[in-house]
Amino acid sequence: MNQEIREKAPRQDEEFIEKAYGLFDEFYAETAQMRQKWEENEEIYRANHWSRQVKRSPDEPQPVNPVLFSTIESMLADIMDNYPSPVILAEEEGDDGVAETLNDVVKYILKRRHYRTTFRKKARQALIKGTSVQEIFWDTELYGGLGDVNIRNWDIKHFLFDPKCEDFQQGRACFKFGFFTKEWVLDRYPFASEMLKPDTYTPYGGSGDELMMMEYWYKERDKDGVMRLHMAVLCGHALLYHSKVSRPEGMYHHCRYPFVVENLFPLEGMAAGLGIVDVLKNMQTYADKLDQIILKNALMSGKARMLVNRNAEVEEDALLDWDKEIIRASRIDEGSLRWMQPAPLNPYVITHYDRKLEAIKEESGQTMFTRGEAGGGVTAATSILALQEAGNKRSRLIIEQMYDGFEELIRMVIDVIGENYDEERYFRIRGENSDATVVLSSAMLMRSHGEGEGYIEFDVSVEVEKQSPYRSAYQNELALQLLKAGVIEREDCLNMMSFTGKEKAVAAMEARKLDAWNEGTQDLAMLI
Repeated sequence: MNQEIREKAPRQDEEFIEKAYGLFDEFYAETAQMRQKWEENEEIYRANHWSRQVKRSPDEPQPVNPVLFSTIESMLADIMDNYPSPVILAEEEGDDGVAETLNDVVKYILKRRHYRTTFRKKARQALIKGTSVQEIFWDTELYGGLGDVNIRNWDIKHFLFDPKCEDFQQGRACFKFGFFTKEWVLDRYPFASEMLKPDTYTPYGGSGDELMMMEYWYKERDKDGVMRLHMAVLCGHALLYHSKVSRPEGMYHHCRYPFVVENLFPLEGMAAGLGIVDVLKNMQTYADKLDQIILKNALMSGKARMLVNRNAEVEEDALLDWDKEIIRASRIDEGSLRWMQPAPLNPYVITHYDRKLEAIKEESGQTMFTRGEAGGGVTAATSILALQEAGNKRSRLIIEQMYDGFEELIRMVIDVIGENYDEERYFRIRGENSDATVVLSSAMLMRSHGEGEGYIEFDVSVEVEKQSPYRSAYQNELALQLLKAGVIEREDCLNMMSFTGKEKAVAAMEARKLDAWNEGTQDLAMLI
């Protein structure tokens, strides 16, 4: 929001406010079970799920084996090894230059917005909760008020979609909300000091002093029948901002809710999906329960207890004091004193516990091969890669799904660029051979050559920015084999390879070629 919006309150349309809160309450109630499930999943991921159970005794063990945590982080590592990079191509002949420029600009924006961190957060959220949310918006505060595209991850617990629609873009509305102190709200909306009313919404684990602020996104046709996307900010049953007043043409021309919602394991008829924790949390809790039984038995076995006959009249205080050398008793025989030892556990309990832990690894696809533990003396990169590829089918499917979401995000970024880059902007881009270049991008470049034909259409695909170490080693080994066989030249071999510092190696090779050409030219000139 800019300063003008902050200092001026819109007209308080009570009917509109009531409708917004009515929809919010409906969506909030319909998704209550989902939010409870997401909170439980977070507790399990943090190895804190015992906190929901009351201890029978203060000394009762509550062990947690972090196998599910390790499984999620291992899958996250697989995803980050295949971090996506956009490839933007023109659909029509003659637009290749614009597409290449746009591709460089989008990559520059992703790097400046630290999108790798955002991507990691959303991938972890999807693995834990089953659904991730990313917001693509025009940030007016960037570059001293000039503004630019920004991307942020948003917690699914604080995002509401229409529960009656599988595709949230087809829903009646969507809400992005959060909880903030009154001072925080008044700092951004100083006119609201007399408008805010108390509400009953409280965050999970919060103090109750926060106010719930929502962004109400909805679509509506204007008087000409054109669909428009609008957004209203509400807090304390007060309307703080309404885009319909300041931007009647709509928040974004693409008329889509500016969010990308991705499901790890989609569910039919629902906008939210299942995560790894949903699938495996029962195994984790049962394994921890078995571990608790084993620990209880170990603690009981390690604590010496004795049965004493009442008629033996043993000095119990002296019996408990191991420093006493003499203990007096009326009767001293096997019938008077007896050590009490708990029965050992059935070995099947420990075996079953181990099987539960292995089942989590097997069912998640994170076997010893996918974790790089080839075993059996397998050391060749090609052999390790073959074993990994055979075992990471589920990871490949998850990565492919995330690429679909990344494509949708890039298309939305392109739309926001085309709508807001009214003035020419210059970007300094580092090329493949470390050559600094200046790239120009503006909304005019994105429009079609013919007047009134709208925007240039682009095709968006995804490539892996950096391959996994074993895949890179396999690719490098293949390039060397082709070079030895005489199929390719040294330059082609270097271009095929993947390693850190490749750009410098290519630049050095080009420099040597240029020096050799210059020397040859000089020798030829001397002969002439």
